[in-house]
Amino acid sequence: MQRSVAIVVLAVFSVMLFSSSANAEELTSSQASKLIDQYNRKMAIALQRSRTENDLEYAYNLALLGDVLSNKASGKEYSLSKARKHLVKAQSICQKVAPNSDEYQQVTRMLLDFYLRNGMPDKGMSVAGDFSRWIMSRIEEQARSYQDAEKIRALFMPDLMRLIEIYAKSYLGAKQQEQFFDMVLIKKYLDRICPLSAGQSLPTFKDVWQRLPGECSLVEFVEYRSSDTLAYAATVISKDKKSPYKIQLTLSEQMRRLAIDNKRIVCTTHEYYDNVWLPITQLISLYNTVYFVPDGELHGILLERMKEPTDKRHYVCDSYEMHRLSTSLDISKPLKLKNSRTQHLRMLGYVDYGAGTAWQRLLGTAMELNDIYEEAQKAGVSDVGAWRGTDVTEERLRGFQNEHVTILHIATHGYCLMAADSTQYCGLLLANANAAWDSFDGVGTANDGIVTSEEMARMYFDNLQLVVLSACGTGIGVDAEGKPLMLSALREAGASNVILSHWSVNDEATRVLMREFYHNYLKEGMNMSRALKKAQDVVRKGTFEYPNRPTVRGNGADPYFWASFVLYE
Repeated sequence: MQRSVAIVVLAVFSVMLFSSSANAEELTSSQASKLIDQYNRKMAIALQRSRTENDLEYAYNLALLGDVLSNKASGKEYSLSKARKHLVKAQSICQKVAPNSDEYQQVTRMLLDFYLRNGMPDKGMSVAGDFSRWIMSRIEEQARSYQDAEKIRALFMPDLMRLIEIYAKSYLGAKQQEQFFDMVLIKKYLDRICPLSAGQSLPTFKDVWQRLPGECSLVEFVEYRSSDTLAYAATVISKDKKSPYKIQLTLSEQMRRLAIDNKRIVCTTHEYYDNVWLPITQLISLYNTVYFVPDGELHGILLERMKEPTDKRHYVCDSYEMHRLSTSLDISKPLKLKNSRTQHLRMLGYVDYGAGTAWQRLLGTAMELNDIYEEAQKAGVSDVGAWRGTDVTEERLRGFQNEHVTILHIATHGYCLMAADSTQYCGLLLANANAAWDSFDGVGTANDGIVTSEEMARMYFDNLQLVVLSACGTGIGVDAEGKPLMLSALREAGASNVILSHWSVNDEATRVLMREFYHNYLKEGMNMSRALKKAQDVVRKGTFEYPNRPTVRGNGADPYFWASFVLYE
């Protein structure tokens, strides 16, 4: 009851103080001082009552007094000094009495805001470190079941994002660089929260650093809000440096929207490279291999396809072997096939969509499947299956769940629809899809020939190393986290690695790309990223037909033909 009394007194006099100082020019210095002194005396009585009952309550109320004084001191130095004294003392008591309490969280937040508001960044960063450790310990306590996920997000995400913003905007020492990286990891952990087993801890910088495979760099991007607009930062780590290094990025909202609405624009102008990769390259130039983890809307931007300013046909993926990860905890040496004979490859293509004109058969996919089949045979893959025409059914696809498939290749049409409420629906078209398409509302039914991302997510393949969706725009639609819907669905279905496209692809160029990719991966034993890059290099030297303009010899260098497909590892 004593805590309630103190808070009531605080509320009453806070109203007096706010209303009396609403127009600062009308208050003389003596009037302001008198008002603060009255406030101090009244609060002292309330605080004294609670002090004998519970030190934690006393500390909390003392911090409330300090917070109000710091906001309403009219610039009086002695009052700011008192405010700081109250807040520091309150945090000290909370840390001693109950360091895991909600009171500690609230008092520490008030002290942090006080330092930042009054131009004491060094002191503020020290408190930010305390706050970071508090958040990590509390989340570890509660992250024991999926049922707690929404509660944990609601409790901790606002403070976590505030800390990320503070770290991103501040000059950081080595230890604070680690704390920032830890906060970014936890933010991404909360985005896809899963329970911690007994004795398990939240991931930290040291966990990721120890997993780095060797001569490589890892770039961890983070999206946060600054003055109600989205902003971005990145942290770079490498094996030769025992602390990360934060970099502030300056990607404007207009540039970001353009890059999401028109995916190829990053391939045509070096301004995107200048704003994203140029500040980072000074820290990753020692290595040829770069792992990177997007965040938020950056998932929808082709970071690895950004054009460099040095040459009109040079891109980031030409300078580095790029590996796009969903989480830095997945970092490991790129997968190479030790024995192609152990692979179980299933292919679907040249689909018969049935009567109707909505979707037409793709002749190139028939030849694409033939090419891949031949490459698999040359590589010694003993278990290869291919289905075409009316055999490419949803039932057939679901049946693969029982066959321990390791590679699944689907060559067909993809779709992405936008509802009035901005909800996106994405999926693939299989046999007889035309019959259901005219009445399709985004929700698929069993065996209607339309495989939605939700239906795909409900499947599970227990040994699926790679899924290739050789279709148009399979990476366009995104979920609440900014990740492609089909990627999230295939991850739920058990896929370790996924290749998606980001615009309508050319039939012949796609055929060449896929043939070369499987040759490089199955026959030559390249890792997936290198196999895809080498396949794209072949396309870039070729000549293909444009849909609406004359063909030019060697036009394969146009990103339209080669840059659409992205590997998600």
